Amino acid sequence: MKTKSFYVKLFLLIVPIIILASVPFIEGNTNSIGGGGYDLTDLFYGIYILIAIIAWIFFMIIHSLVFRKKSDVVAENSKLIVTGIVVFIIACLILFNTWIK
Repeated sequence: MKTKSFYVKLFLLIVPIIILASVPFIEGNTNSIGGGGYDLTDLFYGIYILIAIIAWIFFMIIHSLVFRKKSDVVAENSKLIVTGIVVFIIACLILFNTWIK
């Protein structure tokens, strides 16, 4: 039961990130965000990824505060929060790389 809960929570982080990260790479004849001669698509999707990660981290913190009766649950949520923070840092690096270009 513990590992199933862990994988469900990790799934809730990974799926939105994969969807948001893959959208800018889908080829299409759509207009770019920002119009004119510049494209802000990568910037906006980078911000959406950051928002998804921040919301997930807050959810994990609230979840760990509510269900902190067992030491196993706290340890499990600590792993998830650390995972979220690492993904947040990676998303920040990707976003700042987009801004620098």
